[in-house]
Amino acid sequence: MYAIELIMTVLLAAAATIILLEVIYTSRIIAAERRQQLLADRSIGCHSSLGWVGCSVICHRATDVAQIENLLRTEYDRYEVIAIIDAEVYGELFSEIVSRYRLLELDRPKHQSETDAKIRRLYRSGQRRYRHLVLLDIQQNVEMYDAMNCALEVTSYNYVIPIKGGYYLRQHAIESIAILLSDDSEQNIELLESLGNPSCQIFRYDTVIARGGFSPNLPDKITPRNTIYTYETYICKSRERQSPKPSIIKVSVQLGLIVAIGLAATLIAREGDIFGIGISSGSEPAINTEAAKYILIICAIATIAITLRAIATYQIVASGTAKCAVRSMLCYFRRLTAFFLRRKFIVS
Repeated sequence: MYAIELIMTVLLAAAATIILLEVIYTSRIIAAERRQQLLADRSIGCHSSLGWVGCSVICHRATDVAQIENLLRTEYDRYEVIAIIDAEVYGELFSEIVSRYRLLELDRPKHQSETDAKIRRLYRSGQRRYRHLVLLDIQQNVEMYDAMNCALEVTSYNYVIPIKGGYYLRQHAIESIAILLSDDSEQNIELLESLGNPSCQIFRYDTVIARGGFSPNLPDKITPRNTIYTYETYICKSRERQSPKPSIIKVSVQLGLIVAIGLAATLIAREGDIFGIGISSGSEPAINTEAAKYILIICAIATIAITLRAIATYQIVASGTAKCAVRSMLCYFRRLTAFFLRRKFIVS
């Protein structure tokens, strides 16, 4: 039937296109990871400020002290963490943070705006070693973007990085961001967007203020010429931090499955005489031709799935980050479809 041949042709063409795009994406991710890993050498890393570049992380609803510790581990000078927690809902966590980092309650900003009214209390450490931490007590029922706009009132630096509770900074992430933004050619950049997994967006403070603060469609308000993209990954999920690094054996097994399916598909095509060249004249195919075509379609689908999973696993192995290969594979599909959708600002 011609319909089956058409389905097979379209399926194979789509598979080849998707796999090619994923190979390109993976190669860029790995190249960015290798550049980022160069910062692991302290002789190359930057811990003093790079010109005018400063970063303020706005952490919406921190989940535990371990996350705060992770966010504070950077040695970059022009850097701070603004944590937003409801002291009434998460009283134990709030008290633990105040005690551990010797935080002192300060007066709220003198110019009482609508956002200031949502800040119940403001804390900052009296010790120099914890000077990078600011703690805001904001009610749990305050909408996420409104709560982050409250944090803008006490932000000190010219780039802001919004993240949610449960996300951690990767090693030397802030230094990588500062190096990229300190380039003279990038001084007019209003948005730096990481295309890694998970994605991350770094906004220029003046741009956020000029466009009415944080909102879901904030990226749409920024012109493309003032936006740059990178394949470096700056954040990770908390449960991924101590996960074992996937073995290269997994990639080998997946590639072996692809080869095995390919050989089986070749044998089925030959025995089913799909192409009319495998059986001598007057002989009947060993396998029903129509059944063989359906089996080949199934083989093609399985090959696509295994190939994409192998690509995702290889990216994880090569970059040294512990992620779920299945989630990475689904993330790739989301990125392919997101190209045709309106951009949304979603806090990672």
